[in-house]
Amino acid sequence: MAGSSLNSEDKELVAKYFSGVGQLVDALGKELWAVVSSSLALARQNPTPFVSAVRIVEREEALDRALLAERGGATGGSRPLPAGRPRCWRACFFQVLEEAVSARFRSVSYLHTRGPGLAGHLSALQHAVMADLATVRHLLEHCVPPHYQLTAAYLRASHRCLHAHLAQVSSWDLESGEIFAVLNWVLHIYNSQDMMGHPELITETERAELGPLISTEGLEQLQSKYVQSVRKSVSEWMHKALQVELQDWQRDQEPDTDHEGFYQTSLPTIITQAG
Repeated sequence: MAGSSLNSEDKELVAKYFSGVGQLVDALGKELWAVVSSSLALARQNPTPFVSAVRIVEREEALDRALLAERGGATGGSRPLPAGRPRCWRACFFQVLEEAVSARFRSVSYLHTRGPGLAGHLSALQHAVMADLATVRHLLEHCVPPHYQLTAAYLRASHRCLHAHLAQVSSWDLESGEIFAVLNWVLHIYNSQDMMGHPELITETERAELGPLISTEGLEQLQSKYVQSVRKSVSEWMHKALQVELQDWQRDQEPDTDHEGFYQTSLPTIITQAG
């Protein structure tokens, strides 16, 4: 086996010999990802397990780089990498982080998200995102190497989750009030100083390179749907108002008169107040 590649029998022998190590690695990985997925809660209580997990991830990354460099060097020949290498645990770290962010979004109550409750649901999402971002910035960011850019990573994950969630919400048969709540949140609240435009987040949002929360096409569709819905409501309201006006003129008693003695009904007043 000195020199180049292993034949199939040698590979099977090596895999069998080191199978126990593989099981230990899998068990360690499960423990690590459980810690990473709970990092927001741990940061507020005891961040030590999270720090230890990051150190293990970085150690494995260093081993991956050393082994890849060795195999790519002049003396490395074509020797295969050890089983399970490279582990790419840093990439796994960020994947688990994004899955944890997605789980946090699902935990925000989806009850009463229709009708007037939709604005409240979006407000709850806003507060949840900002609270978690504060934890990441002030606590977790200090537990990882600077090159992790953890706040920017969390921003990207949150943005992707919000993008997917709002795409789902926009696909519903929304009433005009619901559409207004979504448009107001996307166009005014999300980029305001209360969220991503917060002075302490400007640098991080630029670093995260966040795209639009809703595509231009999706935004135009929502705006068009809102205008159509308002027009329909106004048309229905005018039709009902005219029906009442007609009934006023057709009743047995004379209509009311103004100060000059001219007949009048309540329709002009109603229209003026509605405007």
